[in-house]
Amino acid sequence: MKNHYDDISSHYDRLVEQDIDQESFPYAGYQLIEDLLIDDLNDQKKKITILDLGCGTGKLYEHLSPDRFSLVGIDESKNMLEIARKRYPKASFYQYDLLRGLPHAIKHQKFDYIIANYLFMHFSFQTTIDMINELVKHLNHGGKIVIGDLLFINGQARQDFFYQHQEYVGLDFYFHLYSDYVNQMSEQLALSYFEINEYTGMMIIENINEFTLLFEDPLVKYKSNTEKWRSTHPQRKRE
Repeated sequence: MKNHYDDISSHYDRLVEQDIDQESFPYAGYQLIEDLLIDDLNDQKKKITILDLGCGTGKLYEHLSPDRFSLVGIDESKNMLEIARKRYPKASFYQYDLLRGLPHAIKHQKFDYIIANYLFMHFSFQTTIDMINELVKHLNHGGKIVIGDLLFINGQARQDFFYQHQEYVGLDFYFHLYSDYVNQMSEQLALSYFEINEYTGMMIIENINEFTLLFEDPLVKYKSNTEKWRSTHPQRKRE
């Protein structure tokens, strides 16, 4: 995977923009994910610490003020990071294989936001669960892990998609299920799901250490001034 992204680094942004313009697989939902994320970040009133996993060329950071955000980006591709460093010189970037965990330099840091966009489509479900369980330890109280990826709300949605799009069966990507994450995550975490398009979803894992959002209203509202962060999620039963 590292060599692949090194090879396409110079034209990666154009590939993404092409998918967005043509509503093509896999990055058709990229712009909406970015818009939702930037909107939420810019609404924050304090200085925010961000850890971006698989940060790529750092395109996201063009919309963030260095004075309001402290940013750490990790990617395995040296060439992608070279572009990111030019784009956002005040950030800290690390070339690192995330399968090994987090770089030693940030092992003990905590963050308000941990972002993983179009990353987990490269990893098995068990690998992503293990990674998320470790990442939760690096969240500040009230912090969020925001994941935008090839992600369906449940198995039926994935089955329906593949029935209609046989051409995507057998691709070298993992199409994860939000319902699987709900069943595996700690009940001290609030999870919600937002459908981006028929094969892309946005999952928010919030470190709140309370059960209000888990057991009351299945419509979880993350922002008081918009409906954009509402999403229906599978009910979880109190033990």
